[in-house]
Amino acid sequence: MKQAIGYLRQSTLKQQSLSAQKQTIKALAEKHNIQHITFYSDKQSGRTDKRNGYQQITELIQQGQCDVLC
Repeated sequence: MKQAIGYLRQSTLKQQSLSAQKQTIKALAEKHNIQHITFYSDKQSGRTDKRNGYQQITELIQQGQCDVLC
């Protein structure tokens, strides 16, 4: 089974909510027959890569533990 990671990020209230992003990713995954996604999220600006969720997925990708990033 492919290991999929969903990354959610919101830095302002004007942007799409994390919940809406998650639903969009789930719909896309279902369309491509991806059954299990581990989600990571950040509520910070994208100007820096010093975000907890971002750091976690970067590490997983470098370790070869991610086949699909959504």
